[in-house]
Amino acid sequence: MSRRPVCNDNKAAMRGKGNTMNITLNLASPTNAAIKIDVNKVLANDVIFDGEFNPHNVRLWVISNEFGHVAAVWARHKADALDTAVDADLMNSFAIDEADADEDTTRLGNASEPFDLAYCGIRHLPQSEMSVGLLMAFAEARGAAVDTLDDVACAALARSKE
Repeated sequence: MSRRPVCNDNKAAMRGKGNTMNITLNLASPTNAAIKIDVNKVLANDVIFDGEFNPHNVRLWVISNEFGHVAAVWARHKADALDTAVDADLMNSFAIDEADADEDTTRLGNASEPFDLAYCGIRHLPQSEMSVGLLMAFAEARGAAVDTLDDVACAALARSKE
């Protein structure tokens, strides 16, 4: 019996109730507190695992604002991570109106849209700090060629708890 249909039914039911699904990214911090981020904000765009050929040093970057984490994307460096998150519509909380932009405004994404990054934080998340369930979800997402963990995270995380 496949767990994927059950998982997808649960996701649809949760969405109907206005709930969001969360996964925990275990980051090392002074308090060792885990941070939560919605699975539809975690891109599986360019997953490369430790030990694989990685000439461009692609790794997972977690982007946050003063209220929490807004995106997690695979990219070569910070600027690439920000551009990728903008192109995936994950950084709308940082967007500003074109009328408020000046020559010093940061422009990101393929459309070169203006963003205020005063409260933006970005951090690389080493795979050694990721949970086994999260690594399994990324492996399944890469195999399924999906854009986010939304479609596969539930099944992989459920298997990791067995």
